[in-house]
Amino acid sequence: MLTDITGTIRDGMWNYGDPFPTFAKTPIASPDWVPYAVAADVFNGLHSQTGTYFETPGHFPSAGNVYNVDDIPFDQLIDMPAHVLHLPPKHPSRERPVITEADVTTAIERHGTPIPHDAAVLIDAGWDVHWDEPFYLDQSPYFTFDAFMAVLKLRPRLLATDFPRWENLDDMQGFFPAFYKQDIWMLAPVVNLGVIKGAGSLSVLPLNVSGSCCVPCRAFIRH
Repeated sequence: MLTDITGTIRDGMWNYGDPFPTFAKTPIASPDWVPYAVAADVFNGLHSQTGTYFETPGHFPSAGNVYNVDDIPFDQLIDMPAHVLHLPPKHPSRERPVITEADVTTAIERHGTPIPHDAAVLIDAGWDVHWDEPFYLDQSPYFTFDAFMAVLKLRPRLLATDFPRWENLDDMQGFFPAFYKQDIWMLAPVVNLGVIKGAGSLSVLPLNVSGSCCVPCRAFIRH
């Protein structure tokens, strides 16, 4: 079975805010140099972190692992061993939902299958159902420092989540330097992890953009 875990890009969707432009799809007028009507669009505001995106540690140069997406051999992005960890569902509230170390360790224990180093680890918090809600970004769950360290102990090749903002900008947890130093690829945010019960294989199809450390992508899991 194949499950698409890519969020839909559309007008009015969530966005990380200034300086990231807002996505807007604009039709192109049918050109006068063809003898029939054709349809096409301009994707205004499409940027590196539009929708579901794939990112290398080049996003964080001070960690020392600087390379771009097109430096990765394409076959390394196909059929990666993948493990989905299911956390207690997080729900929107006045305070951003917290992912604790206990949430992570319990999810690992309940997973039931050993997670080898260099596998893709995907975190399901049930947040993907809010993709089109106005609070999707600002009320996103976030990791505590200890929770994130519990994830890093798995030594994943790739880490994905179904929520868009891992850090708490109002109460910085400070785990990103360790994440990027460990040379982990990021895939975020994704959807549909709830239907994947355990392990599978992940394939990521980044846009073929030259010289960028982060690009929008399509991703799916075979399970």
